[in-house]
Amino acid sequence: KVLEDCRGMKPIRHITLKSRQVGLSTLWILYHLDATLFQQGVISGIMAHELDSLQHLASIVKFALSNMPFPVKMTEDNQKRISFAHNDSTMLIDLEFRSTPLHNLHISEWAFCENQRLWATFGAVSKWANVTGESTGNGMGNDFYSTWMDAKEGKNDYRYRFIPWFANSEYRLQLNGAPNISRDTRETKYNLDPEQLNYRRQMTSRLKDAFFIEYPEDELDCWGQS
Repeated sequence: KVLEDCRGMKPIRHITLKSRQVGLSTLWILYHLDATLFQQGVISGIMAHELDSLQHLASIVKFALSNMPFPVKMTEDNQKRISFAHNDSTMLIDLEFRSTPLHNLHISEWAFCENQRLWATFGAVSKWANVTGESTGNGMGNDFYSTWMDAKEGKNDYRYRFIPWFANSEYRLQLNGAPNISRDTRETKYNLDPEQLNYRRQMTSRLKDAFFIEYPEDELDCWGQS
């Protein structure tokens, strides 16, 4: 559905508010990697808020490259820069991009990136560049929140999508015995099945109110709870 949102959109501008671990970073990294591999002279950037995240995102790129059906020759290969010999294109992975002109940019956990780093990076992005981003909620005083709200109000050129935790089929726990059929208002509203109910109750017991930030069920969870 995220890619369907962007059908016919040139350039792509897409922002997603989401639950944890729904695979959206992987989707967009592979999307931009495809453009970087198969077009001439493309520079794509992947931005994150901390070094550990950069290493994880770099591992996605390298795993994809190591599983290509043909060998890919690289002129440079490290944690922050991967350059391809056949087309003079480059994939960059960093906390910000201040002076590099980007053709594609993906921002992982946008709400946790420093505003100043984001604004410096946007200065390196032309009006023709594709910009995608996703994040869990992190309060209202950040660039992600303002960009999201502007998108909803039609004040910028981003298309937007919210992805709740129960959209991920892996978020469920098998029941031991008969399910408890008593449901609260939300569990009824979202029509959660018994294994989803069990997951929700186990996780809310463990995380308390933090569950609704990390695993939101509606948009207000992300802003209000955080």
